[in-house]
Amino acid sequence: MAPETPLQQCEPVGTSARWPFPIAERLNQLLDLARKAGEKLSKEDLLGALVLNARPDGDALGVLVRTYRRTPAGQAYIPPRQNRLDPPKKRRPGPRPVTATRAPTAATARKTRR
Repeated sequence: MAPETPLQQCEPVGTSARWPFPIAERLNQLLDLARKAGEKLSKEDLLGALVLNARPDGDALGVLVRTYRRTPAGQAYIPPRQNRLDPPKKRRPGPRPVTATRAPTAATARKTRR
């Protein structure tokens, strides 16, 4: 691949990142902020941008990691946050009931017409 190839055209590589629920919520909050500012982006885009713009300095990265490890869960959220710090309950696999907040998909619409 040529060095001038845009990153979005490079072959994707998967990663299996697991982190605490409050960090996942913060990521969602950051996505919401960017989208409200008019950006069209995915978690993949945001995480890639954060990694690309991290300072390539081992000492500075060490400070960031140590701070992350000591931070209480409540400080991970971007204010205002009114919800509890608990993750949502795990759901069983399978179709979800249609609710007022979730629009029916084409598949669920077909099922209800039968």
